[in-house]
Amino acid sequence: MWGTGDEFFGVEWARWLAATIPGARSIVEVDGARLFFPLERPEVLNRELRALWTEVPVDAGDRSISTAGSFRQGGSPPYTG
Repeated sequence: MWGTGDEFFGVEWARWLAATIPGARSIVEVDGARLFFPLERPEVLNRELRALWTEVPVDAGDRSISTAGSFRQGGSPPYTG
């Protein structure tokens, strides 16, 4: 989830993260929301989390996360400096 009104981190960061993190799901853009959108719009966060939790099966036995080479998958971060 990403706020489209964030002054510091544009939506291009969300796209980069989605391309970089293995198994990442679709990007949910919160129109006009800023960096702390969970505080601004908790109902949006709750709705999306509930939707994710009901569609993704969780295997309690598999708690491993592999990050090897993940930064190479999505390319370089979108520095805007």
